[in-house]
Amino acid sequence: MLTFILPSHKDYDALNNVLLRFCSIACEQARLIVVESSDENTVLDNIDDVSDSRVSFLYQANNGIYDAINRGIKAVNTEYYVVIGLDDVFQFSNLARLVILLENLNYDLVFLGIEKNGRHYAYYNPFNIQSGPQGVFPSHTGGAIIRKELHDRIGMYDERFKTVADGLFLCRCLKAGCAVGLLGETYCSVGAGGYSKQKELSAEWESHLVRQLLGTNLLYSVSLFCFRAGKRLLKRMVGKVR
Repeated sequence: MLTFILPSHKDYDALNNVLLRFCSIACEQARLIVVESSDENTVLDNIDDVSDSRVSFLYQANNGIYDAINRGIKAVNTEYYVVIGLDDVFQFSNLARLVILLENLNYDLVFLGIEKNGRHYAYYNPFNIQSGPQGVFPSHTGGAIIRKELHDRIGMYDERFKTVADGLFLCRCLKAGCAVGLLGETYCSVGAGGYSKQKELSAEWESHLVRQLLGTNLLYSVSLFCFRAGKRLLKRMVGKVR
């Protein structure tokens, strides 16, 4: 029914923690695919023994986050998948209930509530696509359950983008009229200091390029970029002064 795709990059303590939490839950309809940048021997030497048949590994995925996710998607053999990060804490204890909900729904995309920096977010704003991808949905990692078959129609994650290919893919799905549902309940605590945070300025530029692909007016998109990038730069300068 549902596969978790976990891109991993040599953080074996965090990886062991996720494996322990997932394997402790008895939900036979859930799977976990770890897409690791290291080689098999290195990984096996640094993680605890995993005998759970629901867990599988893909190794030497070191060509970027979206290459890793695309590789994981190709290995998914369930109807749905969700991407999680090593710094995300998904509530695996609620998996059985989530699977039942998915079985009774017929959505292509299901957005979940998330927690970030102590705040709860649960929304879906399809009319905000031209200003997005920010503000259209709360999160891709841990917050979006995606029907695998969508990739046959919409394509894989565009690896030309390093930070917002997920936003482009989901917005394309929404523009294509995919069936969307929102479960406002919080299922995942999303890390606030990960890759996207480190690359937030380049993410703003990529968001401008994504908006162009989605048909947003050029002047409007450039204005958004200048405003949002400027706001982030100002916050950085204020933080340094403090």
